[in-house]
Amino acid sequence: MKKILLTGSKGDIGQFLLRKLKKQYIVYTTNKDLTKKITKIKNVDFVLHFAGTVKPRDNFKNPIKVFENNFISTLNLINYFKKLKKKPVFIFASSSQIANDFIELKKYKKKIDETVPLIINNNNPKSSYAYSKIFCEKIIQMSGLKYIILRIFNIYGIRKKNDFFNYIFDQIKSSKEIKIYNPKINLSWLHIEDLVNAIFKIIESKKTINQIINVGGNKSFSNLELAKKIIKNLNVKIKIQEVKKTYPKIKIYKNSPNLSKIKSLTNWKSKIEFDEEIKKFFNS
Repeated sequence: MKKILLTGSKGDIGQFLLRKLKKQYIVYTTNKDLTKKITKIKNVDFVLHFAGTVKPRDNFKNPIKVFENNFISTLNLINYFKKLKKKPVFIFASSSQIANDFIELKKYKKKIDETVPLIINNNNPKSSYAYSKIFCEKIIQMSGLKYIILRIFNIYGIRKKNDFFNYIFDQIKSSKEIKIYNPKINLSWLHIEDLVNAIFKIIESKKTINQIINVGGNKSFSNLELAKKIIKNLNVKIKIQEVKKTYPKIKIYKNSPNLSKIKSLTNWKSKIEFDEEIKKFFNS
């Protein structure tokens, strides 16, 4: 049975992923501060690096801390496993947000594939989360370890803090009106079960080694469309207020994945229908 080290096992996605992985693999976790010297981690076949700082508020209030936590932890893990005789495959949870500057600068409207240029916009100095992921990707590729980089798009189906999907549900439960910030921003959504199934297929496929792979939903919605879709499926009456002026200022963009690569490498495709899960999630 293959052995896996999962970092970030106490995070929103990590907790769910850990439960599923344990059914098929021997799984180790670590609660160590990965920004400090790493010692005595068990030999494993795969490292699933899902630890990191993801809070949007930290991204703007303390950008240096976000960058440091994400980058240094990744660098320390790489340096540790490079010294071992048995070197694992390093699977890194990157983010679709790394393409945001390119999308905004070029007003790009097509689905994003894995070859999208990664740029740093000098006029957007506080996108530290996205920039940390860009630098992490690059040091992983230069490390000499076998790797798989997952560019994960928006996930639903679990209770996550600072998440737009959950924000809508909380507003429906507690208010007579929903405030939709940045109503025209267009995002894709993938159920957590589909994400886990994709990770399993990626682990088991030999074709995925040293590849960057998009993992996301087939369909995308604007924030306003998503709110209306949820309200319709739940059959509730509630007003929607569009809030177009926000801080920090976010430009209109569409962030939707081209999934042809993951389909060709693993034959994976999402199975869970968005509309069917809305009522289940709301009543959970």
